[in-house]
Amino acid sequence: MRGLGKYIRLSDQDDDCRPGEKAESNSVVNQRLLLDHFVANDPELAGCHALEFLDDGHTGTNFDRPGVQALFAAVRRGEIDCIIVKDLSRFGRDSLEVGEYLERVFPLLQVRFIAVNDGFDSRKKQYGTAGDLDIGVRNLINELYSRNVSVNVRTAKRQYAARGECIAAYPFYGYVKGAENRRQLEIDPPAADVVRTIFRLWLEGGSTADIAESLNARQVPSPSMRKRQLGVKRANWSKLREEVPWTASAIRIILQNERYTGKLISIRTMRKEIGKREQRTIPKDEWIVVPDAFEAIISEDDFHRAQTLFRTVPRTLATPVKKSNSQLLFSRKVFCGVCGLGLSRQKASRPYYRCNAPKGPLAERCKAIRISEEDLKAYVLEEIRNHATAVCVEEPADIAADASAIQDRITALEQKIEKHWSAKKDAFVKRNGGLISQAEFEHVSVERGRKIQQLRAELECLSHTAATTRPPVAQCPDKLADAAGAKELTREMMDGLIRSIHVFEDGRIKTVWNAPEGVGKMVQAPFGKGEAE
Repeated sequence: MRGLGKYIRLSDQDDDCRPGEKAESNSVVNQRLLLDHFVANDPELAGCHALEFLDDGHTGTNFDRPGVQALFAAVRRGEIDCIIVKDLSRFGRDSLEVGEYLERVFPLLQVRFIAVNDGFDSRKKQYGTAGDLDIGVRNLINELYSRNVSVNVRTAKRQYAARGECIAAYPFYGYVKGAENRRQLEIDPPAADVVRTIFRLWLEGGSTADIAESLNARQVPSPSMRKRQLGVKRANWSKLREEVPWTASAIRIILQNERYTGKLISIRTMRKEIGKREQRTIPKDEWIVVPDAFEAIISEDDFHRAQTLFRTVPRTLATPVKKSNSQLLFSRKVFCGVCGLGLSRQKASRPYYRCNAPKGPLAERCKAIRISEEDLKAYVLEEIRNHATAVCVEEPADIAADASAIQDRITALEQKIEKHWSAKKDAFVKRNGGLISQAEFEHVSVERGRKIQQLRAELECLSHTAATTRPPVAQCPDKLADAAGAKELTREMMDGLIRSIHVFEDGRIKTVWNAPEGVGKMVQAPFGKGEAE
């Protein structure tokens, strides 16, 4: 025997399992003792190398569990040829899937399966007999039990909600669970003061962005930071940044949360299927709403006044706004040359684009990036004209082959540069999301930056060569020929010719043309930062 895999699972419905509160639940310890005792008393299994696979707090209605997936991976690698569980329900509660593994998968892989309390050992039964009445009924009972538990839990939650009791695992910002009654919400004074301040500033005319900036300037803990302060334990806390700032969207969520008036609003979502984590939204008229279920932070009058402002004040953009031709012209085309994020269009007497990158080592450089829409239009139109004219100049036909080979290499270099830029952008986002450390981000940034510089040097050389090795006029694409005499920049021209535009803090603009008709070029923009105002 190559190896033994002990599989242990505790259902997520078990109250003994709460993330962060225990290293392991009591049920896990008991299952381990049972399996160890069985192995120690079986002469054939006693000397085997054993591996343990654990799913503590995972439903058995599907096999999307880290422990069982690791078990299957070990089987595929040939490390395990025997699996032992407490009973069939620990392995799974979906009768069809469990039967598939017992009857087909494990026999095909020559894996022995033992369910101790069910007295099932595949070696003592002929392969294919797992579908016998005894095992089949056990699997069906396990599945029905799981479904019955789910129905009972759902019914109990509706009953609690109808009585005005909180059924959420964690209270929303501004409240804590009662010390004596965990289903009763009580006001969290520091957070409640912040909620009142947010509503007051909004009613006084402040924007969501201004309110967020004000709270960050005063170093007011955001909702997730407040949860940490209150000692809320979450399984994924270690993956998140400890200092999560306020954002305009967080302010909007608070301003539109009717529960601050004391209403308990429950059962707004439901799992699409038992055993699946995907949720579906419940129609609003089916929500359970209980007025005055707990102490209010905001009065009904102030809440409704705040919602009226969302509908009437243009600064909120509460309703969809049809984009102008100018907005559509550069949509998803203009990017920051420093961090790689898309530039944001700002409304003004002279609309302009700027980088709204969050705080970080690149923030100061990003702030310097600002270009007026008028200047950007003029620059891009001139670039398209020049590029179209250059590509469509008549040359001897024997140059076409060389030009094609050079262009293929240029395209490959551009794709490599784009790949390294994407890696830098991903690292930037992960660092701001707390998924990687500052040191890891800097390492990725330096390494990718070095490779980009090397590729750019080769690209510049080839671009110079391409300028003297143009394709003949017969190969000039129609859209380039039309663009050579264009008098106005259109979205169709942008989509047909330009992949992206990158603006740098020193005024440079990089135009990346759609392959194979163009060459990425780095040129100096015909304006300074001051003119972009």
